[in-house]
Amino acid sequence: MNKTDELRTARIESLVTPAELAQRHPVTADVAAHVSASAAN
Repeated sequence: MNKTDELRTARIESLVTPAELAQRHPVTADVAAHVSASAAN
C-alpha cells in the first residue's frame, strides 16, 4: 500500500510563543496608534 499521509509536508518546525514573537517584533507607537485608529472605524 502506498503512503498517502503528509505528502506535502517537507519539514516540521516549532512555532514561536507569543512572548517570543513580541520580543522579536516589538510594536512601535506608530503601529499601535494605527491599529487603534483602524479598530475604531
